Amino acid sequence: MDTIEIKHFIEAALLAAGRPLSTDQLQGLFDGRMAPEKSEIRAAISTLNDEYESRGILIAEVASGYRMQIKTAMADRLQKLWEERPPRYSRALFETLALVPIASRLLAAKSKKCAASQLHPILFGRSSKGNG
Repeated sequence: MDTIEIKHFIEAALLAAGRPLSTDQLQGLFDGRMAPEKSEIRAAISTLNDEYESRGILIAEVASGYRMQIKTAMADRLQKLWEERPPRYSRALFETLALVPIASRLLAAKSKKCAASQLHPILFGRSSKGNG
């Protein structure tokens, strides 16, 4: 496998993975017989970084391997991509949330009524027996 093909394959793998890949993982992606040596992989990554010198991206070596990332100079301008927006709630959700307190009050009143109606005969029976 020639160096250009190795370089293109590593570039595509790092872009597609979306996470850091170690040299072993990169080597494992190649066909068994045609897998380049780790030194060739490192050389290809170095060559890619040289080519990226005038661009806004680079291949960074992190603890878990290599990853594609943007250069620090670009991060400020691209910050809008990572801004978290507050969640948007639907009208149906707000209507449901508005019904919760009403339903809980109705259920509380109903349970008090049921409890009172069940206790009334017991209290009444005891009081009548005590009086008579």
